[in-house]
Amino acid sequence: MDFIDILTKKTVNLEDSDLITLKEKSNDFLISVPHSGQLIPSNSIDKFNLDAHALPLGTDFYTDLIADIDKGMILTTKLSSSFVNVSRFKSSPNDPSLPKHLNQACYEVGSLTDEQIQIKPYSQEEINLALKYYDLYHQKIKDTIAKLNSPKVIIDLHSMSSLALPNTPDAGNIRPDLNTGTLNDTSASSEIIDKFNDVLQDASPDMVFRKNHPYNGGVITQLYGQPDKDIHCIQLEIKKEWFMNESLEGGDFKANSDGVQEMKRILQDTLDLFLKN
Repeated sequence: MDFIDILTKKTVNLEDSDLITLKEKSNDFLISVPHSGQLIPSNSIDKFNLDAHALPLGTDFYTDLIADIDKGMILTTKLSSSFVNVSRFKSSPNDPSLPKHLNQACYEVGSLTDEQIQIKPYSQEEINLALKYYDLYHQKIKDTIAKLNSPKVIIDLHSMSSLALPNTPDAGNIRPDLNTGTLNDTSASSEIIDKFNDVLQDASPDMVFRKNHPYNGGVITQLYGQPDKDIHCIQLEIKKEWFMNESLEGGDFKANSDGVQEMKRILQDTLDLFLKN
């Protein structure tokens, strides 16, 4: 099947098995990377404004590279979250207590700004395709959880802009360098949360850290964080300016290779310390 890369605009041909991949290095933890993908099915590009700056702006570029450490299970998707957002509910929960973006179904296209990304609605066939890939990603999470050593720990890895964009919970605010989200300390045990946050700060002493702000957790933490069943999920947000050109007002979204390696080192050291202590 042919796909268009939202950043390079190049066409690639990939099988389903190439789109959602799990690297199995050890059974110590799972790192889920739901938003680093850049591909939209070629047959669906007429539904998108490919020139919209908001399209790449909402992508967690290079988080798949940061996650590729030497331990654990690393789950990634090459699909753009603008086509199917595997970090949303399968259908809209219509829950007024949730932020606007978490009330969108996985196939509903959101924008971090007021710029429109989707210009035509999906056909039912396109919705079905998005749901198929959504199910593939989440089945891999479920299958991997069954393989993990106890305690079963999931790190849901994301990145965030340094300045909160209009359609985010903290619009207009300057953000910390690192943010862990734990659904107000319900997605993991207090022991796991405290331990992870402590070693994260030990591994990144020069970075500003906040817990549950600006992000308190998302759909993956809600779906899989079950500390009473020994499944502990923590969302980790890294500020983009540490490892890439954020391109908030235009630019190339280019990686800072030294920054990518440093963020990877921090994640590696954090999880090494977590396993040791």
